Amino acid sequence: MRDALATKDGQLILAECHRYMVETACRVNAPAEWVKGMGLLIGHLEKAPEECRMKFEKQ
Repeated sequence: MRDALATKDGQLILAECHRYMVETACRVNAPAEWVKGMGLLIGHLEKAPEECRMKFEKQ
């Protein structure tokens, strides 16, 4: 997963996830918990390559 997210295609996927989350959040009666959860998931995925690199270097 780390390698996939580090590629240009992986970054495009994350950007599309951001766009979809923002588009959904702007709707009337948007499910707040869904938007919050999606934001947390995207944030975690964005940090995954760096966290994996740090764990790998410690070993």
